[in-house]
Amino acid sequence: RALVEEEQVFALVNSYGTEQNLATRAYLNRRKLPQLFVASGATTWGRDAARYPWSIGFQPSHRAEGWVYGRFVAKTMRRARIAVLYENDALGKELLQGLRRGLARAGSSVVAAERYDETSLDVQPQIARLRASGATVLGIFARSPVAREAAGEARRLGWRPSLILSSESGVPGNEAVEGSVSATFLKDPGDRRWRQDPGISRYRAIMARHAHGANLRNLDHVYGMAVAYETVALVERLGATPTRTGLMAAARSLNDPSNPFLLPGISVRTGKNDGFPVQQVQLRRSANGKWIPAGGLWQTNGR
Repeated sequence: RALVEEEQVFALVNSYGTEQNLATRAYLNRRKLPQLFVASGATTWGRDAARYPWSIGFQPSHRAEGWVYGRFVAKTMRRARIAVLYENDALGKELLQGLRRGLARAGSSVVAAERYDETSLDVQPQIARLRASGATVLGIFARSPVAREAAGEARRLGWRPSLILSSESGVPGNEAVEGSVSATFLKDPGDRRWRQDPGISRYRAIMARHAHGANLRNLDHVYGMAVAYETVALVERLGATPTRTGLMAAARSLNDPSNPFLLPGISVRTGKNDGFPVQQVQLRRSANGKWIPAGGLWQTNGR
C-alpha cells in the first residue's frame, strides 16, 4: 500500500512469489495498477486474465511444464511407474497436475506421490516411501536445496530411477544426477553453445557492471534480464506520455521473437485470449557434468 498510495508507483514489475502476489492481486486490480510479469509459474496469471486484467505473468506455467514431462514419459518410456516428490504449494501441485494430464491415455502412470512442506529440508521419509512403490521414474518437483537432498537420498538408498527435475530445482548440470531430465526456456551462461552469443555476452557485461561477484551461472539472473528486456521494450512502445492503461494494452499484445536471453525459437506473445507470454520450453538432459539439449522445443499453449 505504501508503494501504491504514498509512492504512487507507475507499476509493479516481476514481484516474486505466488502467495504474496495473489494476496495483493485484487487490491492492485481495483486500483488499476499494473502487476506486470509476476515472478510465478502459477497457471492463474494467464488463465484468469479476464477477471484480473491488470495482472500478468511471464514464464511458462507450472502446469504446462508438468504436461511436457508427462508427454515426454508417455513417448519415451513405455509402462513407466512414476513416483513424485512435490512441494506442498502451487508449484508442486500444479506440476503434478500437469504431469498427470500429460500422461492421459498413456501406458505410464503416477503410482505414488509424496508432499513436503517448503519450510522442511528433511525429505528422507518421503523418498523411502516413494522407493518402496517400485517406481522406475522419480519426479522431483522441488526448489533447491530440497531437490539436491532428494536426489542424494535416492542415491544413498541405492535407488536408481530415471530422474525428472523441475526447472525450479536450480540444479546445475555438474550437480545433477547423470541422465536426469529438466525443462528450460532460458539460455544457460554455463553452456559452451552460448560462449560467443550476443545475448549472453550482453548478460555478462551487465552483470559485471551491476552485480560484480554474483554467480553468473544462476539462471535466475538470466530470467530477470529477460523480463527486464521485455519491460523496457513495453515502456518504449508507450512513447513520451506513458499511461498504465497503455502499458497493460501493450502487455496484452506482445509479439517478440527476439528476446536475446531466451532460447532460439522461443517467442514472447500474448493476445486477446492468450495471457501466457512464454509458452515454449526445451528439455535438457544431464550428461558428463553438464546440461545438453534433449530434442526440440515443446509448445504448451498455456495448458
